[in-house]
Amino acid sequence: MGFLAPWFLVGLLAVAGPIAAHLRRLSVQRRVAFSAVEFLSPRPPQTARSRWEDVALLVARIAALALFCLAFARPYLPDAVSGVSGGSVVRRRVVLLDTSASMRREGLFGQAVEKAAGAAGGVGPADELELRTFDRTVRTVLDAEQWRQTPVGGREALVRSVLAGVQPGWGQTRIDMALREVVEEQAGRGAASPTDVVLISDFQQGASLAGLQGLEWPAHVRVQAVPVSAPAGARVALQWQPPDPENSAPEAPYKLHLQAGPEFRGERVRLRVEGVANSEITVPVVVGKPRLVTVPSVGNAAARISVAGSEDFAGFAWVSRVPQRRALVAIGGAGDPGDRGGALYFAGNAARALGDARVDVVPAATLPLERDAQVALWLLCGGWEGTERIRASVQAGATALVALESERDAAALSLLTGEAVGLGEKALEGFTVLGAIERQHALFAPFNSPQFSDFTGIRFWKSRRVELASASQARVLARFDGGDPALVEFPVGAGRVLVWASGWKPADGQWVLSSRCVPFLAACVELAGGGRSPFVVAVPGEILSVPGSVTEMRAVDGRTLPVSAGRVVIDQPGVYQMEPTGGVVVVNVAREEGRVEPVSMEALAAMGVPGVSVAPDAEVPSEAGGRPQEILAVRELEAKQGGWRFVLGAVLALLMVETLWAARVTRLKGATV
Repeated sequence: MGFLAPWFLVGLLAVAGPIAAHLRRLSVQRRVAFSAVEFLSPRPPQTARSRWEDVALLVARIAALALFCLAFARPYLPDAVSGVSGGSVVRRRVVLLDTSASMRREGLFGQAVEKAAGAAGGVGPADELELRTFDRTVRTVLDAEQWRQTPVGGREALVRSVLAGVQPGWGQTRIDMALREVVEEQAGRGAASPTDVVLISDFQQGASLAGLQGLEWPAHVRVQAVPVSAPAGARVALQWQPPDPENSAPEAPYKLHLQAGPEFRGERVRLRVEGVANSEITVPVVVGKPRLVTVPSVGNAAARISVAGSEDFAGFAWVSRVPQRRALVAIGGAGDPGDRGGALYFAGNAARALGDARVDVVPAATLPLERDAQVALWLLCGGWEGTERIRASVQAGATALVALESERDAAALSLLTGEAVGLGEKALEGFTVLGAIERQHALFAPFNSPQFSDFTGIRFWKSRRVELASASQARVLARFDGGDPALVEFPVGAGRVLVWASGWKPADGQWVLSSRCVPFLAACVELAGGGRSPFVVAVPGEILSVPGSVTEMRAVDGRTLPVSAGRVVIDQPGVYQMEPTGGVVVVNVAREEGRVEPVSMEALAAMGVPGVSVAPDAEVPSEAGGRPQEILAVRELEAKQGGWRFVLGAVLALLMVETLWAARVTRLKGATV
């Protein structure tokens, strides 16, 4: 028999109390001198029965006290499970080594590696060890199978060789993800092997712990936190504030958040801009308070801005302009472009409102034929010319947006789309508005927010009824409130023709003067492959979605990363170009990683982490002198047996018998007297 809390057995010394009381009753405590019996030997009157009853009561009381102490000592039977007696239960130790960006501080990761090696050295020959690293994701660098297949004498060298190949990365500290993976793995195992988790990290305040809330921990899992710390230094953290892709000017300066740590001395910081031409600027700083500073944009699209003289992992930021592809927009149609009431005038103004940096607006009538291949968007009002020329450009990948002026456009529209399209005037009583809209289409993506999603306030005084053939490949993207098509998309070769069933002048409706018109044109330009390129801001290790046409990512230093099924993971900071279609991905260290002040271990306990303890060494503290795995096995065994419950029940039964027996003896003695 073993005991989980053997110190309670010291309470057995309390049995001396009933014995002393019994012996004390055998002698008379107070003697009164009396002449008649002076020469007689003292002998208390006692029968054989009373003597036996007193001894029995004494034994019952001693047994009750002994059993009470035994119950609190938590007894268990080692022979009941061969794992505790013979050591056949496989015990596991999982070492979680933090390799996040904050571990790149000077001297920090070397401490962590030594702690990990020490934790591996405390594993028994028959037990298992797993070594995992984590930041934003969890990676197994040494699994239990490799551990078992390695001879006992070579396991220490194996651990050292594995740790020698581990280096800190640039990801975010996800302590919750690392622990959750271990817990879910243990829950999926058929047998509950005693497992202790050694968590080695700097436990900085930016570490993510939220994922531990509500996690159900197996009873056989315990966690020990092994913190490592870096020497204090004059740190200055730098974070880039990305621009708004929709509204930023091409030459806008870079904005950065600058924060100096409490050890920093001084009032100014030198920032080094590494671009085509390296330069330095000096900016003011206040210790302990974040400050927003601006840095003039450099001549090239990407640059690295760093704190001069600093090697800190958070002392730099990659920046980039929002990439631009200037699109060529050709406007065609009947009428005078200078007519302030005509469709060409309003369509041209709406297109030029996109900005010279985004579009180059030219009349289709004056466009040289050799530039047709450069046109991204043909903006056509009623009565346009050169339909065959425009169709050839659309088949090659351009987009044509046609605003119908009258039913006379039916022949040209049928030639342009390659389908028989009928047009007719729609007789309106007053006005009509847009009803059903295909909001999932890319053309309506700018209007997904609630403040821009309502089109019912835009009135149309005139509209055309578009009649499609039964076998038409067209797709209706928007309808008027009466159900007639308002916007129809025709696929034509590699491009598309968008038909707007109303004219683009105030006499036909409010659309061309509304706040929705220019964003809609911008979406048409981007759908045609012009305008702004994709612009993505990410952190290392994040899974990114990129356009399906992108085949690889090219860093500014020439490194390339493959793209698979529109997904890519970039694990290093930098600026990456999307090839071959264009676009930019800017990757910087997560802002949370810069919060390197240590978090209190109470935060882990508050998240429900069981048995969490903190020790300067990698070995888990022992409560009963044995190995941590043995302690966990004993606890699990004792909890299953529940011997203390039976012992405590015996105590209560014995006390009840003793009480009844003592009352009976007292009544008999009182009757005799």
